[in-house]
Amino acid sequence: MNKLNVIVLVVLVLAGCFNTELIAPDNAKIQVLSSEKPVAYQKQYRNWYLLWGAFPLYVTQPEELIKENNLVEVRVQTKDTVMDAIISFFSAQISLLPQTVIVEGNYAK
Repeated sequence: MNKLNVIVLVVLVLAGCFNTELIAPDNAKIQVLSSEKPVAYQKQYRNWYLLWGAFPLYVTQPEELIKENNLVEVRVQTKDTVMDAIISFFSAQISLLPQTVIVEGNYAK
């Protein structure tokens, strides 16, 4: 197998199509926070996907946390962490992949 075939194979195996909806709850007045503003609430969690992102297994959307915690100022990030890469290295063979989501915000006063 030449190098190009190996690269294509690796990209196909490790590529994912994750979907985390970054939306606010219905009828909520939410402000987006800058990256510098301090927050009172922070939650980091992993969403899990099967078949490289095609089927969500355990997915918590930020909208749920915003509503449950009555947040009025919010900052949401999705990222691929080093731990996600380590997990993916082993779980990609069964097409189970994680994505880290961080929800930060401030409560209503």
